[in-house]
Amino acid sequence: LFRALRSQMADPPPESPRPLPIFGAGEAEAIALAHHLGTVLLINERRGAQHAANLGIPAVTVPAVIVALRAEDVISDRAARRKLALIEPITAAEIIHDALRGLATLQG
Repeated sequence: LFRALRSQMADPPPESPRPLPIFGAGEAEAIALAHHLGTVLLINERRGAQHAANLGIPAVTVPAVIVALRAEDVISDRAARRKLALIEPITAAEIIHDALRGLATLQG
């Protein structure tokens, strides 16, 4: 997934902002960094995405990016489904189901 997006990603600044204490380490740092950089937040859980939206940070879920990559034929349907299966244990079930519905819609 990240190989397909790496060319569009920026490295974090040398002086990263302080993570938010109300989330797990990954979400806390990602939200703080997206806010600091003024960029879109890539996240896979709703609570963090909602908090980011409340701060004015645009957020997109990892499963939504997987569906978008499939829609643009960057990855195959099989690869998209494998990627969703890999992140399913750490992603809200509703988000995974939304992505699976999106993939089904693409199949026609």
